[in-house]
Formats: sequence, C-alpha cells, structure tokens
Amino acid sequence: MSKKESIILGVKVLIVFIFFCGGYVMWCQTLVEWWKPACWAVILGALSMPLLRRVTSCNSVIDWIGWLVLMTSLFYCAILGLNYGVADRDAVHTESAVVDRRYEKEHTRRGRRGRHMGTYHTYHIDVTFEDGRRKTFSIPVVRYRTTRTGSTVKYKVCTGCLGWKIVV
Repeated sequence: MSKKESIILGVKVLIVFIFFCGGYVMWCQTLVEWWKPACWAVILGALSMPLLRRVTSCNSVIDWIGWLVLMTSLFYCAILGLNYGVADRDAVHTESAVVDRRYEKEHTRRGRRGRHMGTYHTYHIDVTFEDGRRKTFSIPVVRYRTTRTGSTVKYKVCTGCLGWKIVV
C-alpha cells in the first residue's frame, strides 16, 4: 500500500467515525429504539451499491464492504439529522417518565504513556415514558443526587419529521 492510499484510507476511516459519532449524539436525544435508524441506514447503504460502479472502477469485495460501511454511516447520520434538524420546535410539550434505575460509572483517567491519573464518575438514569419507551440519560451530579428510583421526571419533547420524538 502506497503512502497516498494509506492517507486516503485514513481519511475514509475518519469520515466514517465522524458520521457514526454525529448519529450517536443525535440518537441519544431521540426516543427511538437503536435498530430502527440503523436498519434504515443499512438498507439505504445497500441500495446505493450500484452507485459504486459509477464512482470507481474497483469491484473487489473489500471495496464493496468499505462502500457499504461508508454509506451506512452517512445515511445513519443523515436520517437522525433529518429527524432532529427538521423537528417541529413550536410544538414542544412535556412528558413524564418514571425513573427505573439510577447508577454511576467510574472511569479511569489516563495520562501520557498510560499513567494512571485518577478516576472520574458519570451519572445515569434509566427512565420509562408513559407509552412504554425506555431510555438511558446521562445527567449531572446535582440532578443525580436529587433523583430517586421510582420518582417522576419531566422532559420537554418535540416530534421530528420522521415521527420520532426528540428530547429538547
């Protein structure tokens, strides 16, 4: 592999990473099961396969897999971005959810050369909305300390253009 090919591969991997991270950030605020946007993205990525022949002259299996991964990440971010970006922000309403579980995670902070630099904590709650949807939220420590299991929390919610609700 030449230097030019390795740079192109690195850029492609970076683009896939950015698209999946962007989609994940939007999914964290969307009240939908994880597999729905993922399945739509894979289907649209597979339907875009004939476009590969028009873009490149390569027909190897590795090229097909790389194209599928790239287009799936693009469509994953685009689907969730469309739902999030074109949401009806004027129709924001409040929905109640019951806290099923609250927990904290301890993470290890690492410095240069793998040195142990201490630990930090993140705080999470699992909630169930009135219509049965479940979601995990990361919350600040102040809210974690005041929230109890079984209590009710309120979230401002609006509906996206694909019908998936978004926590505002």
